[in-house]
This record gives sequence, C-alpha cells and structure tokens, in this order.
Amino acid sequence: MNKLLLLILALFFFGTSNAQKKHKHVAKSNYTHKNWDSYRHEIEFGIGASNYNGDLGGNDGDAKQYSFKDTEISQTKLGFYLGYRYNFGQYLAVRPQIFYGKVSGNDNKTKNPERSYRNLAFTSSIFEFAVLGEFHILRASRGQRYFRKGVIGAAGNRYAASIHLGAGFFYYNPKYGSVALRQLSTEGQGLENGPKPYKKFAISWPIGFNVGYQLNKDLKLGLDFTYRFTNTDYIDDVGGTYYDKETIREKKGDLAAEMSNRTDGSYPGSTVSGSPRGGSKSNDSYFLLSINITYTPFQRSHGVHKKRKRARF
Repeated sequence: MNKLLLLILALFFFGTSNAQKKHKHVAKSNYTHKNWDSYRHEIEFGIGASNYNGDLGGNDGDAKQYSFKDTEISQTKLGFYLGYRYNFGQYLAVRPQIFYGKVSGNDNKTKNPERSYRNLAFTSSIFEFAVLGEFHILRASRGQRYFRKGVIGAAGNRYAASIHLGAGFFYYNPKYGSVALRQLSTEGQGLENGPKPYKKFAISWPIGFNVGYQLNKDLKLGLDFTYRFTNTDYIDDVGGTYYDKETIREKKGDLAAEMSNRTDGSYPGSTVSGSPRGGSKSNDSYFLLSINITYTPFQRSHGVHKKRKRARF
C-alpha cells in the first residue's frame, strides 16, 4: 500500500509540473475556457469488486498493514458508486459520490494458526458519502473537431487519466450471518471496565486513480480504483482484547458469549480477559475496483449552430 501512495504522489507532482509548463499553450488547444463551459458536468456510475483489510481472515502469513498481500480474494463482494463531477477546467475537478458495497472476513479462510484458532467471521454492508478532489493528468479532447467524421485535422485524443483523494463518512454494521454483533458487546463494550461501544458511523479518506477511454462525445468507459483509509478498527467487530466470557454471558446472554469467543478451547490461556483479540496497530480499510461509465449531459455548442440572417435587397 505504501508503494501505491508513493506512485500516486509521484504522478500528482509530475502532472502538476507538466500542467504549469503547458499553461501558456492552453488558449491554443481544445481546452479553452469557452469549450469547458460546455463540458463542466459529468455523471459517473461504477460497479465492481469490493474487499477490505482488517483483523479477520487474510493471508496465511503474518498480518500486513494496509497490504494487498493480506487480502483474501475469496471474500470479494459486489460494490458500486454513483458520482457527479464538476470540472473547474482542464486539470481540476470535484466529484461528490455515494458508494455501496459489502465486505467480509473469515478466519477459516486462512492457515495462519492464531487467526484460524480464533475462528471469527463477519459480513458488513457499507454506505458511504464522500467528496473527492481530482487532478486530471490526461484528458480526452474537447472542441469542434471532437471525433467528427470527415473533419480535416489531427484526430482527438480518446484517453483520460486522473488521480483523486478526498474525505467522507460511512455507515457499517458487522454481522455474523443474520446476527448483528455490535449490540452483543463481544469485547465487553459498555460493560464494567470495558471499552466504550463503537459507533455505526465512521470517517473515510478515499485515495485512488481513474483511467478512461472516450467512446463518443457523450460516453466514456473507464476503470476506477479507490482505497479507503478509516478512523475505526471495528468494521469487522474486532479490534481490542478478549473480555471475560462468563461476564458477557451474564450481562448479554448466551449468544453474545459464544460470539465473543468462538475458539475450541484447546489453548485457553490465549483467550483470557485482556488477551489480544484483534490487531491494534492499524484501523480497518476497504476498497473498490470498478468498471465505470461516464455520461456528459447539458452539452452546448459554441458558434456551430448560429442562426443565419437572410440577405436583404
């Protein structure tokens, strides 16, 4: 994940330097202020694969912070987003969007002995609203010669590429099957000497990239990858230490006690009150890799359909 961040930052600074060099030539290109008035608004829909990095499941080795090497591919779920883009100009845009997806993790999917013995699992739906700032490194051409047949001159560029980052908030509710886990206080949340209950809403910081191919002046087909860092470690209901199982049983019932500790009891010393139940080095994160389609409404033409005046004699 650190390599991805370095790559995005490198592209950002490279694109910024190029933008400054090309600024003097903007008036001669197809990206004039007049043309961008015609293409400021875009609607984008993406659908694809969502997954998460957290405490449950993962690879067979040791847990790796924010690493795709610790992502369990078999737990990939469906996700999609709907966004609106407002283009300030050739390089900068803002994209408010909504995201819905599912994420899950299962200790039975890993051969890591500690996580496999823990034997926990979860699934959660995620509803997110975020606002992304975009820097466009490459734009598909706009203007009078934009993919028009029979027009003499250089063909318009069909490729687009951008990077983005932003902030948002999201709703999550981890479950085991149909059982909502938060209300069961599986780590003693809200009980005596236990941690505070975690909230169902948290903050996300999306970062990623978007590439596309312009099909025609209305539609663009693309690929979007967005990774979300968060401020919570409880998307999977696991983030702290074990709480006394019998106290949970007394206060919350048998179901809560069983959900708090699903080990077979062969290593009882590893699940005593205060022993690690989840990792505390990093918060949970989730991501979406999607195919998208972008539509450009409200297009206007400048100087193409001028009303002709009849000659007077």
